[in-house]
Amino acid sequence: MAKYRGKGTLIKRGNGDGPPETFTTVPGATDITGPEDSREIIDVTSQESAGDYNEKMSGTIDAGNCTFTVFWDPANAVHAALYADLTGGAARSYQLYFPDAGHKTCTFEGFVSSFKRTGNVKGMLTADVVLTITGAPSWV
Repeated sequence: MAKYRGKGTLIKRGNGDGPPETFTTVPGATDITGPEDSREIIDVTSQESAGDYNEKMSGTIDAGNCTFTVFWDPANAVHAALYADLTGGAARSYQLYFPDAGHKTCTFEGFVSSFKRTGNVKGMLTADVVLTITGAPSWV
C-alpha cells in the first residue's frame, strides 16, 4: 500500500471568474481536514417491526465540513476575503490539492461557517476556518 505525505496539501478559494474558474491558494494553511462524508441513517422502526430491534435504512450523504488552520495575517487579502465570505454568507467554490496522491484535486461548493482567531502568548496568530460543504464534492 502506498503512503503519502500530507505536506504540500493546499486549500484554494475560488475567484468566481471563468469558466474555467481560477483558484487562489490560501496562504499559511497548516492542518487541513475534510470533506467528512457521512450517510444519514433513517429510523424506519414501526409497531410491526420484529422483536426489539430497530429497523434502519440509508439516507442522503452529507459531505460535512472542510476545516483548516492558517497563520493569520490580518493584512492578507485572501484571509480578509475568507472573513468577508463568513459575513456575506454566500457559497463559493473551493479546492483541495493533494500533491503526492497522483495530484488529486477535490473541488466543492461551500460557505465559511466559522472563522476563529487565536493569539497565543508563545505562538503565532492563527485562525481556524470551517467551510460547510453543500452538494457533492468532485474528485479529479
